[in-house]
Amino acid sequence: MTRHSLLAALLLASLLPLACSDDPDPTPQTPDASLDAQNDDLGEQSDIDATHTPDASTDADSGIDAGPRPLPGTPVDFDLGAFVADAPNPTGTVRLYQVTNASELLDGEGAAGGLGDFVLENDGARFLVQNDRRAMSPCPWGGNVIDAQYLGAPDTEDVLGEICLFLNADQTLKPERFEILHDGSEGYAVLAVTGRTELLDFLNLASMVAQVSPQLASQFRLRPDGLLPMTVTVYYVLRPGDDGVRVLTAMRNDGDSQLDIAVSHLIVSHGTGGYFNPLGSLGGFGYGDLGLANPNPDVLPFLMFQSEKSSFAYVPKPFDHLEADLPIAGGYLTIAGVAASVLGRTDIIQLLLTHPSRLPLLEGLHHLKAGDVSAAEHWIFAGDGALSTVLDTVYPLQGVDTGVLAGIVVDGEGLGVEGARVSATDAKNRTMNQALSGADGRYSMRAPVGDYTVSARLVGRPTLAPAAASVLNAQTTDVSAIVLELPATITVSVRTPDGQPTPARVSVLCEGPCPNKPTSREKEVNFHKLPADFALIEWIGVSGDHSFDLPAGTYRVVVSRGMEWSVWPYDALSAGGHLLTIAAGEAVSLEAEIARVLDTRGALSADFHVHAIASPDSSVANIDRILTFLVEGVDVVVSTDHDVITDFAPAVAAIGAQAEIVTVVGTEITTSDIGHFNGFPVVHDPDALRGGAFDWGNGAEPAVAPADLFAWVRAHDGEQVVQINHPNSSFLAQADVLRGLTYGDPVQMRVQATADPDTGETGMWSDDFTAMELLNGHSTERFWGVGRWWFTLLGRGMHVTATAVTDTHNLYGSTMGGVPRTFVFVPEAHDTATSFDSPSFIAAINQGRAIGTNGPFFRLLATNSTEQTALIGDTLATNGEPVTVDVHIEVPEWMKVDRLDLFMNADGVVTAPGAYDASPVTPTQSFSIALGPDDLVEVATGTSVHRRYEKVVTVTLDTAVDAYAVFVLQGAQGPTMFPVLPSRGVRPFAFSNPIYLDADGGGYNNPHLAALAQTPAPLIAKLRAAPTDASVDRELTPREIRQVMHSLQCGGH
Repeated sequence: MTRHSLLAALLLASLLPLACSDDPDPTPQTPDASLDAQNDDLGEQSDIDATHTPDASTDADSGIDAGPRPLPGTPVDFDLGAFVADAPNPTGTVRLYQVTNASELLDGEGAAGGLGDFVLENDGARFLVQNDRRAMSPCPWGGNVIDAQYLGAPDTEDVLGEICLFLNADQTLKPERFEILHDGSEGYAVLAVTGRTELLDFLNLASMVAQVSPQLASQFRLRPDGLLPMTVTVYYVLRPGDDGVRVLTAMRNDGDSQLDIAVSHLIVSHGTGGYFNPLGSLGGFGYGDLGLANPNPDVLPFLMFQSEKSSFAYVPKPFDHLEADLPIAGGYLTIAGVAASVLGRTDIIQLLLTHPSRLPLLEGLHHLKAGDVSAAEHWIFAGDGALSTVLDTVYPLQGVDTGVLAGIVVDGEGLGVEGARVSATDAKNRTMNQALSGADGRYSMRAPVGDYTVSARLVGRPTLAPAAASVLNAQTTDVSAIVLELPATITVSVRTPDGQPTPARVSVLCEGPCPNKPTSREKEVNFHKLPADFALIEWIGVSGDHSFDLPAGTYRVVVSRGMEWSVWPYDALSAGGHLLTIAAGEAVSLEAEIARVLDTRGALSADFHVHAIASPDSSVANIDRILTFLVEGVDVVVSTDHDVITDFAPAVAAIGAQAEIVTVVGTEITTSDIGHFNGFPVVHDPDALRGGAFDWGNGAEPAVAPADLFAWVRAHDGEQVVQINHPNSSFLAQADVLRGLTYGDPVQMRVQATADPDTGETGMWSDDFTAMELLNGHSTERFWGVGRWWFTLLGRGMHVTATAVTDTHNLYGSTMGGVPRTFVFVPEAHDTATSFDSPSFIAAINQGRAIGTNGPFFRLLATNSTEQTALIGDTLATNGEPVTVDVHIEVPEWMKVDRLDLFMNADGVVTAPGAYDASPVTPTQSFSIALGPDDLVEVATGTSVHRRYEKVVTVTLDTAVDAYAVFVLQGAQGPTMFPVLPSRGVRPFAFSNPIYLDADGGGYNNPHLAALAQTPAPLIAKLRAAPTDASVDRELTPREIRQVMHSLQCGGH
């Protein structure tokens, strides 16, 4: 499931308990009424731009001008007096200016500011608001805070991606006007951004739901038929002494009838950390997956994102009618880095399914009569790596009664320990704050009144005995000293049999329960979740040496470098690894030997689908991402961040791995409706937003069709790969793959196309792609479901390369770097990182000279009756006579395969338009394989013997007609590859691209499905059925909603 469809599923998940609330009609409430009550007039003070000054005649109750209604698009007047008064540090400085020099930009790997953007800064923090520059992202338009940096500590950087307005689950702000109202010279800075609404390309919820259930899509009452007739002005206010910028979103109804507005924001991180919310489902850090078992969104007191040295916080103004253990502003959903808040409500049932006649009665929405003005308020804070830097300000801001917890973290000898993360966990087992101990071991932090358990942790050093403490209002509580256990230290040196250092992965597994593993009360452990039974995974670079700490205990240690290498110890997969018991304070050194045992000359291993920090749903630094592939023995890594063009080459250089691994620049074009597509190689533009990625949303115009996406990729110099990612969530899912016809609704997809009134065909099909993912992760069900479409394409004459990819977003998990991967067969003169030749590599991919695999390696050599030969991707003339194919199989000694299947002009692969059949395709022939001692080949000898299994299986093909021949190799009955592949249920699996067989001497020009592809489409091809009147006039039952949820979660597109 893609991140877009899963987000739709998360939104739908909260609908499960009931369809429409029968609560009594609440009294309408304007959530911003309190904002204006004490405002002072600033009309005389705006001398920066005379075209817009907050008007003195603004009514304090309604916020609207008593005179004639302003023209649409003119700034929304709003009295800012109360928001600029009472600066925390009146003697401090504050400044607002437009960036004219790159030196004025913020620091950080995720910093995205550019010339022309606006910076608000004081002595404590800097915030950058993007000018009117559009680039495809969750927040594609300008006018948003995209960078934030705390200045009160060394080495902080920007970890904020962006925060943007999201109205009625459909629209956002398109800025038209930027005004510096106050530049700081008067003691405060105010930037005004004015514009009107535009559809948010990133999230087309109605379309996603309609693909699963048009009936359910008809129930979404909030979505408007067109753009909201309103003007929005966002005021950014910064005073001296503020660590946060205050954001006031003023909305004016320019229409003639009432608008009921649900205000939300999308919050995107851009750092290597995790989210924090003390009232979240995990009690602190991270977020849980919502679904059938957990259908409710988290409540929203605030949302922080914390990295090692930096943080930011989104803090909306609380609503009085919402109750929780802290003041809250609503609810939110988070999926893979993107959070969607819903202000004023903690449910989404009424918000999405309430009948329009009830919308004016929902508390928390903004109810604007014609000409009315209303405002929403939130803060954006910047901090260092301690939550306390921000929360010590946020709690008092929210009116929470707090006291201070103060103490010291020491080692066993009573000496202060620096850099420990000290967590204050309340009686409900929720972390309410976290501080960092200073150079002397001391810390302090504010916490809400109550009883706490205080603990500390450094890597490998848990607390021996947590301290108990009570927080009293406005008092300081001295916490007893927290003693950290000494770490156990392991040093690992990895060498090849000839004594050379080599990169490697060290897997530390727990012997029994893992001792003292960190929890979500201490740090983010959910997104980068270690595999079950793993205590630690460490990566060793080109030096071959690495040391790390872990708690005292008993462990198993395994050293590996992916599928082409032996493992240490040699019997790790049967025995579990090197047994090691280590005490606190003890240091142990291990010497491991591994060897490259497969002969992959003439082939490069590659991953064509890789995400890192530039993707909103990945928080992996580029250097860490390269390390995860380096230690798995991958030769080529293609960067494919979501709607970003990233260059991984600097990360390779930073770790000195140029001789081991090479990178190709690519991008994943991530549409909300027609699918995700990788294109590479493309050009990274360091001066352009998001590296110069393609704007598939097409600005305010209709989104582009697949052919336009493919044409953009193809327009780059040279030859490119155009790959359809997880095709079951692309336009193929609503297509007649055999005939190349599409039936997705172009209106819902926001694409400018017209559906045939009789058949529903929309003309959005394009043959101009060169590859498609068959193995994305380890799902063989998806392999066969998508594989049927691939066999259909081959059978009608298209040459499309099948690939295997990880689509990796995390550090750990079953899809470790490069597993699965694609081996591309290239000339031996270019089969290493140092001899890599991009043009020949790309050409080989598009020619289908590749296998996909999660472990096994094999080659094909076909020979005809005249001794002519062909390799994978070639066409071989057969003259209608039998052809022999030698399948040359190699696997390391720790891996077993036992079955080889041939698919030759496969039968039963054509599915009805829009159908998805994940059952295995019946092979043309099957062959059993038994690997024994006679198949072992000794490759190298050092401290141990390093061997591989090698076997050749010869298959005879009947070639009376033109045909393709595809082979699938697997270890169907043998052992799994755990822990080299850290998933206990995955067995070896690999597949080839075709060898094409020409039976009549004219080339592969008579594919077996070509005639069928020319027949008329079946009458059932009109897939888009209009919902019945009954579906519009009634609410869906809980059973119906559960069916849709099951479809979304378990195989829906």
